Formats: sequence, structure tokens, C-alpha cells
Amino acid sequence: MNDDPLWNLTHLGLSYKNIIEIDNLTGMEKLQRLQLDNNIICKIQNIGHLTSLEWLDLSFNSISEIEGLENLTNLTDLSLYSNKI
Repeated sequence: MNDDPLWNLTHLGLSYKNIIEIDNLTGMEKLQRLQLDNNIICKIQNIGHLTSLEWLDLSFNSISEIEGLENLTNLTDLSLYSNKI
């Protein structure tokens, strides 16, 4: 088991968790990979501070508009497959 504090995480997988909104990621600026597929997220929000993020999976959600990604300058892989877009 990994005992690193949350703020040291570089990878976080939260698939199939019935997440409604992206929240509570404050202090996790070292995240490089964030997996939020197969949830019920409607809006991309609260991730602008995750500037180390390189990979983001938001596929199979209910997102209808792409926004809030302006600060993610290291993001090279974004998956939005099967949303309302």
C-alpha cells in the first residue's frame, strides 16, 4: 500500500464512482494523470490549478461543454469520448 500523502500523488483513478462534479482536488498540484471516466460529471471545473496534468480521462460522463482547460499547458492527452458534446 502506498502511504504517500495525497498532495504527493501523481496518478489518481476515480472511475465508476458516481461522481457528479470535480471537486476536492486542492493541494494535488503534482497530479499528472487523472482518470474520471464513467461517472456523471456534467461540467469540467475545479481543475485549473492542476498545471502538472498531462493525461485526463473524462470519457463516458455527461459533459456538454468543453471549458476550464486553459491553464493545463502540460495536458497532451484528453479523452472526452461518449459525452454530450
